[in-house]
Amino acid sequence: RNIIAALSTPSWLGRVAKNFGSPNHGTPKADEWRTVATVQLPLALTEIWSETEMQDELDWFLCLVMAVQLASRRSTSRDRADMYLKYMRRYVTGLVERGFRITQRINVAVGMHSVL
Repeated sequence: RNIIAALSTPSWLGRVAKNFGSPNHGTPKADEWRTVATVQLPLALTEIWSETEMQDELDWFLCLVMAVQLASRRSTSRDRADMYLKYMRRYVTGLVERGFRITQRINVAVGMHSVL
């Protein structure tokens, strides 16, 4: 929380409450989750994990962050779709490598057939 509190972000980026994640903060709004997950947490984890034994975990987490950022843009293109699939493939492969069992469900299979 100290690293996130010390971050300087542009004024157009929604600010997250300093007590984000604590019980007295309440339920975070979708915009707060997006800002934390795609901006503040990646910056904080990079500060903590970069060039340590956690570098592989950081790289793996950043694949998910990039996929989310690409998927939530207002416009798309074939190149962005290809990049999204590349990052999701790396992320899902990392799940399997870390011992997560992936079961294919029909709703996931429709959109993720080329990732799995």
